Amino acid sequence: MPYHISAIDSNKSTVLVNIDKYPDHCPICHIGIEAKQLAYYVSGTSGVYLSFEMLCRCPRHECGRVFLALYKPQLVGGTVFFYREAVPSIYQAPSIPESVQKISPSFYAIYSQAYQAESSGLKEICGPGYRKSLEFLVKDFILNPASKVNAERDAINKIPLASCIESYIEDPTTKAMARLATWLGNDETHYYRKWADKDLNDLKKLIHLTVNAIDSKLTMDGYLEDMSKDKEVGNKPKSARS
Repeated sequence: MPYHISAIDSNKSTVLVNIDKYPDHCPICHIGIEAKQLAYYVSGTSGVYLSFEMLCRCPRHECGRVFLALYKPQLVGGTVFFYREAVPSIYQAPSIPESVQKISPSFYAIYSQAYQAESSGLKEICGPGYRKSLEFLVKDFILNPASKVNAERDAINKIPLASCIESYIEDPTTKAMARLATWLGNDETHYYRKWADKDLNDLKKLIHLTVNAIDSKLTMDGYLEDMSKDKEVGNKPKSARS
């Protein structure tokens, strides 16, 4: 259901326009909000309107920043405008577990850059970036710890990601999530999309499921190693008291 708004055009005349929605997310603090509307403008005059802009303020005391919600008409000159984005969009680093960042700093760097590109509206190039980050994540996970022999490391470095997943990942959950993420990631780099009903959000969800599976495996292995050592120490015979 459209919302009716009286806006000011380039001649400072009042014109009635319709918008599909109000902004519900602050592009600066990245929190869901009911934005406070301050002013409304349309670009163009005499019924030829190219865009609609809404000046808003975040109602949160912790933020309170002013931003601009941008709308475009479905047809040039139309008076029905559809929400596109809000600016300025402040980059917010994605949340990645510390254990994963530690074993694959390259994954975190590439994923963060792809995330920043997406946040800036560069949605056609961030997909290949997410796919590249996945490859670094999976191979760094397989190569952890660094004690693998050089011949095995060379093989992992050279083989395709899908083959790497099937040959070297044993944990069934990690393997399943990495496999699905690879399928969708490949769609982002190819002319033809095999999974037409899936999009970038699905790819990111699968990457995060892979990250969570790897984080769980690393955490579990850490506890097993630490507590096994403690048990071995505890089972050693104590020296006799004098």
